[in-house]
Amino acid sequence: MILQTACLKDNISTEQLEKQLSNHKMSDVWEGCKLYEPFRAEFCPWAYGTIAEPHIAAAYRQGVDITTPSGKTYKAQPFVSENNTIDFLVTETGKEDYIITNANYWYYNTFNNNEPVAKALKGLYLFDELIALGNKNTSTIQNLLQNSATLSATAEKLTINYTTTPVLSDALTGIVIAVPKCMYEQATTVKRYINNIGYNPNNSAYVYVVEDALEDCNFDCYACADPICVFNKIRETILPENTTDINLLHTAFLHYGIALSQTEISNFMPHFATIAADVYATSITNRDYVLCSTRSIAADNELVWERFEDLHAAITANPYALLNSCIEADANINIADYAALYNFTIPASTQTRLNTLGFTNQPIEQGNAATTNLDYYSVEITTMPDINGDLFPDSYNQVADAFRLNFPALASGTALNFQFDCPGPVSQDNIFWEFLPYSGTEYTKWQSTNNYLNTVFKIDAGGDAIFTSLLADLGAVIVSQRTPQCCWQFSTINTPLTGTQPFSGNRQFGSFINANGKTVIYTKAVDTALTENMASIAGYLFNECDDDTYYAIANATWTNLQQEVISFVVQHGGAAHVERTDKIRVDVDILRSQLKSTTPVNFAPCQH
Repeated sequence: MILQTACLKDNISTEQLEKQLSNHKMSDVWEGCKLYEPFRAEFCPWAYGTIAEPHIAAAYRQGVDITTPSGKTYKAQPFVSENNTIDFLVTETGKEDYIITNANYWYYNTFNNNEPVAKALKGLYLFDELIALGNKNTSTIQNLLQNSATLSATAEKLTINYTTTPVLSDALTGIVIAVPKCMYEQATTVKRYINNIGYNPNNSAYVYVVEDALEDCNFDCYACADPICVFNKIRETILPENTTDINLLHTAFLHYGIALSQTEISNFMPHFATIAADVYATSITNRDYVLCSTRSIAADNELVWERFEDLHAAITANPYALLNSCIEADANINIADYAALYNFTIPASTQTRLNTLGFTNQPIEQGNAATTNLDYYSVEITTMPDINGDLFPDSYNQVADAFRLNFPALASGTALNFQFDCPGPVSQDNIFWEFLPYSGTEYTKWQSTNNYLNTVFKIDAGGDAIFTSLLADLGAVIVSQRTPQCCWQFSTINTPLTGTQPFSGNRQFGSFINANGKTVIYTKAVDTALTENMASIAGYLFNECDDDTYYAIANATWTNLQQEVISFVVQHGGAAHVERTDKIRVDVDILRSQLKSTTPVNFAPCQH
């Protein structure tokens, strides 16, 4: 059974659920969908309390310490302003931090605290260009200061001790102003919106429109305002007939918000203009979902924005909304059976073993496929075999032990004429996969009756064609849980030899006695394909084909296991048959068609 990830985890949060849905590959033009943070970053100047690359100046990264002839001290941290010039964050005893700038921009002047800037600070602008270039020649700086100070410097810090007041030109004295840090950040944020949207920075009307929009969206000097909210407030202010400025606003949103090229923007603009107001004003709090849905519509204008809102409302109200009809139609499916697998966290002993080996865990959250696999494959043994050769039918415990010890051979296999879903050099091939203990040490651990927890297996894979072998995605798993005479569990891991495991999550293998008194051998899983090589080399342009191929390989692996178990039982004098093969997942094609409906729909995009 293959399901939407969010629909499996009993304690999954709404935010996680929405993010899983936002990762549905609704078009063939982008992989994954995490658009909001890059969008937000474009409109949020850096926080001056935590100076970081690339805004820090090229020289004197630890700042400039200044002492005046009267003994007053300042610390000035140079940074690169929005104008690509050097401004300084000043710390002065007894005052809140402030910024000095020579930008000579009228809007900054409206925030000027009207306090005179000390000449010792203004003197920084005699050598600001040297700082920008990374020039740390103190002799040159001393000459620019006309020998009014003694200087000392380390690799990252400059110290200036003025012996006399520096001589400055009238022009420099008039230009340099001080602005409170918070106000400087507000002004810089306003300017960034103006510049990114393409409005005239000297048009005071738009400057104050953006300022009001930021205030309405709860701008905080130390936290970014939501840019979708800001765009909406700006849109509400612009007169409808002012198509030029509205188009500039939309263009900026489509460029910075959903990363469209200029050509894509031109093609999408007529349609986006009809839905922009609804997109900007949406009440959906998961902004990635908003942006990713909009990008989906840009790729396919037949998709309807209102259906995305309906979908969001449906899954917020009921995390199982997309799968209700599947569950109701299949009595074999019980989501509760899989909650433990989905919620499973590797124990401390397993993490310690991974740390010792230099390996890392690869939890289900690292999968990147559009849907998550939830499956069940089982074999019922109707006549017990004699595996140990004592001429008596084996007991349940003996069969369970034999299944585990022989698992590597039983789980390995081939698939002839396997059909790949992705277009490429090879459309079909004979493929193979092999489960092997990662090393001799792991083989010894696996053979132990009571000490096989934390055994590591590697999974080799390939095909007859060279290209198939090049694309083969190797993998590795670790035994993260064991219950004697019942089951064991694999969790996916990343190793230097195999890289990432093709699937992320947990798979359980085991046995039990059913209601008919028969022994059942089974495997079940909750995992998500991590379509690493195929997605990056061959399949990234072809919609869900890479996901489909991975899940098809998984199905071939576990149906092969069923047949190998049956053959193993029969070879040892027993009888067995396939009991169940269940797999369901959200069908993205069906979901896409439902999202194109011009009227509300009952979302039920199931695929058996």
